[in-house]
Order: sequence, then C-alpha cells, then structure tokens
Amino acid sequence: RDEGFDLGETQMSSKCMRQVKMNEPHLKKCNRYIAMDILDDKYAEALSRVEGEGCKSEESCMRGCCVAMKEMDDECVCEWMKMMVENQKGRIGERLIKEGVRDLKELPSKCGLSEMECGSRGNRYFV
Repeated sequence: RDEGFDLGETQMSSKCMRQVKMNEPHLKKCNRYIAMDILDDKYAEALSRVEGEGCKSEESCMRGCCVAMKEMDDECVCEWMKMMVENQKGRIGERLIKEGVRDLKELPSKCGLSEMECGSRGNRYFV
C-alpha cells in the first residue's frame, strides 16, 4: 500500500494534491508537531517511530512544517488542514481534535505567514 497520506474521503483539488505530495516529508513534520503538542509524549514517540519522523523536538518539527507551508498555496494549506482534521476525527476524540485544530490554525502565523482564512470551507472546526 502507498505510504503517503491517506486522503480518505476528503476532496482535494488536483493542484493541491500535487503540492501535498511534493511537500509530504515536511507536512509529516506538521503532524508530528501537533501530536507532540496535544498528546502525551509516549504517544508522540510511538507515532514518530511509526512514521519515521526525523525531528527530535517540537521546534525542529515546526521548522520543517513551515517549509511546506511556505511552498504551498494558501488554499492548498487550507485543504490539507481540513483533510488532517477529517482523518483524525475517529481516532483521537473530540477534545483532542479541538486542541489540534487550534494548533493547526496557529501554524501559519508561527511560520511567519500572513493570516490564512480557511473558514469558507464549510468545515465546522474552522469557525
């Protein structure tokens, strides 16, 4: 099976699919950063072993994540973030989803990008 992101049912434009694929190694660092932030360290550690992440700290994950965000169009970052939320819904529970979404929304500004408006996607988590 392809080891790439599981895009599940999420509809993503072909342009954004390409951008996500191209930036996948860096985007995985975004996942890892959020996992480290919202989940206990043991889970994050297990996750990193499974995904083979190369970042040792939240800060190094953050830097890798920012590389991807700067490379991608805003709309594609939004689509990717929406996909992330959709994929995690069944796995980590409502409370953690809310924390994860908060972290996701902060990522662009932490990366020094201008405010992103992802709310038009009709996703209730982006309100």
